[in-house]
Amino acid sequence: MTVLPKTVLRILFLTESREDYLADSLLHGLISLGHQVVDYPRKHILYRCSDSSVPSAELGVRGHGFTLYGLLDDRTVDRSFITQRLENGLFDLVVIGQIWRQWGQLLDLAPLLQTVPVVLLDGDDDTRLFHRSGTRIRCYGWQPFPIRSGRCLYFKRELQYEVANFRLCKVFPVSFSIPAEKIRSSSRARKSQQLARHCVDPEVASAFGLQTSYAFASEEAYYDDLAASRFAVTTKRGGWDCLRHYEIAAAGSLPCVRQLESKPVACAPHGLHPGVNCVSYHNLPHLQQQLDALEANLPLYRRLLQASRDWVCQFTTKAAAQRLLDSVFAQ
Repeated sequence: MTVLPKTVLRILFLTESREDYLADSLLHGLISLGHQVVDYPRKHILYRCSDSSVPSAELGVRGHGFTLYGLLDDRTVDRSFITQRLENGLFDLVVIGQIWRQWGQLLDLAPLLQTVPVVLLDGDDDTRLFHRSGTRIRCYGWQPFPIRSGRCLYFKRELQYEVANFRLCKVFPVSFSIPAEKIRSSSRARKSQQLARHCVDPEVASAFGLQTSYAFASEEAYYDDLAASRFAVTTKRGGWDCLRHYEIAAAGSLPCVRQLESKPVACAPHGLHPGVNCVSYHNLPHLQQQLDALEANLPLYRRLLQASRDWVCQFTTKAAAQRLLDSVFAQ
């Protein structure tokens, strides 16, 4: 692949009905960069002018729909005759938003995808590469990889080891990202509490009297609480990457990540380093020891806090989308 001469790309982004933080954040970024993106079908929950009048929280969207959803202005997008447009080479890039749930769609469209770059996104917590899934093979039998042009790239979030090639795909690491407008203008907001009230580590929550379930009905209240906190706890959940890591840093609190050193190097989040832009702790006493040390050394705390803000600024949805495009068209 070579870098396209045009600055505005024609991108077909094949979506699916469920929320997916990886696919949805990259779709937000590609649209925000100004490219001609056809999200097909329309990803309703990303737009302010949604067809649904039901709030995201009531629809069961993870995280109450905070951070990523309902941000984009509605757009005039021609979503007609997608197959014919693919046949006529009218897209510069095709993105499959969730390969685990859209494999059948990829198989159906494969004859039309041999002459265009194709991106496969894998935002699942599963550490396996999709086509190597033993469960899938037992259910459906072995199928040859459908894109044989060598122009297919696989972007995996929970990547456990460095992989250069996977059959006819090149494999790249990728991570969640956060809209730039969610990064608060200063990390120096007045801090009125040590730890954020919502805590995803039950051991820490029990010791400090914090809530493990959703503590806030509104996104503004959630971010305000983070901003008022010197520290906020986050952990590995289904996978190592978690939108909460980015939300904490964006609000202006210092992320405290349980056992971050255990994360495989290739796996997201990328660029978070204990003692540089976050805290890593093994257990409750270890966390308390580090919090006390930083409370007693405010210059060091402020340096870490600024570094965490610098880190999250590298993981806006636009920056993540641009990195993806750079990887695609540098091949």
